[in-house]
Amino acid sequence: RLSRLARGGRGPAGAAMAEAREARLRAQIEFYFSDSNLPIDKFLLDAVQGDDAAEDGSVSLKTLCSFKKMREMLGGGKGGAAAAVGDDKVAEVAAALKDSAEVALVGDAADTSAVKVRRVAPFDVAAAKAAVEARSCYAAPLPRGTTIDALRDFFDAEGLMTRSARLRRHARSKDFRGSAFIEFESEDGAKAACAKDTLKFDGAPLKLQMQADFKAAVIAARKARAEAGKEDPDPAYDDLDEDAHPINVGAEQGAAKGKRKREDGGDAGGKRSKGADGKAKAAEPDFTRGLIVAFDVPKTEAKEEAKEEAGADADADADADAD
Repeated sequence: RLSRLARGGRGPAGAAMAEAREARLRAQIEFYFSDSNLPIDKFLLDAVQGDDAAEDGSVSLKTLCSFKKMREMLGGGKGGAAAAVGDDKVAEVAAALKDSAEVALVGDAADTSAVKVRRVAPFDVAAAKAAVEARSCYAAPLPRGTTIDALRDFFDAEGLMTRSARLRRHARSKDFRGSAFIEFESEDGAKAACAKDTLKFDGAPLKLQMQADFKAAVIAARKARAEAGKEDPDPAYDDLDEDAHPINVGAEQGAAKGKRKREDGGDAGGKRSKGADGKAKAAEPDFTRGLIVAFDVPKTEAKEEAKEEAGADADADADADAD
């Protein structure tokens, strides 16, 4: 039985709230199994097509409800364990999925520990990636406080309807890169967005580029880097796979934060290397390159005093000239 809060209370207003909540929950589960997400979601793709996957590609609904976004939407459950999500929440999501045309429930919906979800349409990873790339754009620069909802609302308000938005993050630190991939309703929609040169997001001119063109530029940059003898991965593109497709870089998939291991006599905060003359170079600072850095510098008393002194000197000079 769903709680009164989950049902949205009583009366027309409560019913409208419950319907809106149900639609959001259904849309989020459908997104997980969509062409927009499934091809680049390593965990979920393995659950659908991996060696241990069910024959029909179904995934435990309780596991899906344990995902961070779902826990936030359901309003409960800390941590990533499926056990942290209550049976009442799982039952609520199962009820929301009954009318879905994109995913289907597998098993008895009343058995919250066993019910699963599968994608309805056939799935081909390569075809899905190609389709999403064709209708997607790279967008930059974006301020550090940018949210997916804000981006989608921005483009929708411009008449450029979107399917999804994916913020780019550094693979190691998970910090926002200041750019994103925007998936539009169609390839024509993506091209129309890129053709607009007057778009401004949060007051800054927005640069849009077809994802295919961005991908080609990344591949060219990687090739040039390899030809230059730089075998280490370029941190500017560590959120892209070998084919320059976006990948999920969630905390559960990335390296743990912290200082690097001390190597070559370097400090814990960086690695020392030797130059052509054999001398040790200064330690490289341990930070994610490409971070958006903002400084909030308040006025200091010293600066104010200096201004006052400068003003007093100017007044004294003026008096001297008058004399």
